[in-house]
Amino acid sequence: MRILIALLLMEIAICENVTKETTSDIDLSEGHEEIAEGINDYKEEKNHSEAIQRILRDFEKTLEENKKMFDIAEGAESEMSEVSEDGGAVVTIELAVNATSEASVDSEAVDNSTKTRLVCNNSLSSDLADTISTVHLLNGSYYQLSLAEEFNSSISNRSQAATCSLTLFFASWCDFSATAAPHYNALARVFPQLKMYAVDSSMHHSLNTQYGVMAVPTLLVFHNSRPLYKYNFTEYSLASFTTFVSLLTGLEPQNVTEPSSEDWEGPVPCVAIKPHNYYLLLALLFTLLCGLREFSKSPLAGQLLDTVRNAWREAEIQHEHTE
Repeated sequence: MRILIALLLMEIAICENVTKETTSDIDLSEGHEEIAEGINDYKEEKNHSEAIQRILRDFEKTLEENKKMFDIAEGAESEMSEVSEDGGAVVTIELAVNATSEASVDSEAVDNSTKTRLVCNNSLSSDLADTISTVHLLNGSYYQLSLAEEFNSSISNRSQAATCSLTLFFASWCDFSATAAPHYNALARVFPQLKMYAVDSSMHHSLNTQYGVMAVPTLLVFHNSRPLYKYNFTEYSLASFTTFVSLLTGLEPQNVTEPSSEDWEGPVPCVAIKPHNYYLLLALLFTLLCGLREFSKSPLAGQLLDTVRNAWREAEIQHEHTE
């Protein structure tokens, strides 16, 4: 009997050892599988990163090639001269920019190449040669009609000859607009061949949205009734305005002048007028009335009212006793 019990115990111990070995083998195999999967994932990630880097390198090479082609094209541009068309002088602006050409045989840099900004066909007719040019102060509707008269459907880009004009968007209450006004009024005499408009943007908000006017004063240069350039300098003077217009349009100043007393009188107002905002006063009054109404419903208002009533009654009683 004891021998049988000992044999059973030995068999049980052997079975337990076998199960432990099988479980350990299973764990080892699972661990190997996880390591293999991790290695595969790492290889895939590495392949993806290498592919992305290869794409970026190709993209950089393409950008460099395009830049070289653009530099070569700029170096090959020839200077454009004045051409007469329909009785008007077509004037082009030639701005000097630094550019290098890698296609030259001697590998020498080509500097001061020209680049055209606008081509304007504005000319001063003989009938208007003796007249004094002024700024046209217009409202929204007349301003739109004036720009529509300048539009030419056959013009597709700024390199084609078209009518150029200037527009100053100002506000009558703005101090900066008042500072720029006399210089802009005098600018009409410097460039009599250009049409110059002025619009009170505070009265015509739709024009601000249409032409992207974010602040006042804003000076825009129009080509074929389209706004192309904006004056982005903080100095509002006749000299800076003249330089800006000459560089963009290529038109030469016809007169050398300074702001006179007439320019301070108009057409663009040179004194800022601070109007009374009646809507703001009405809103303030409405806010006070609403506040008083809500305060009358509060317990504090009731206590104050009771205090006033009691004081009034005591005053009446004392007055009766004195009589």
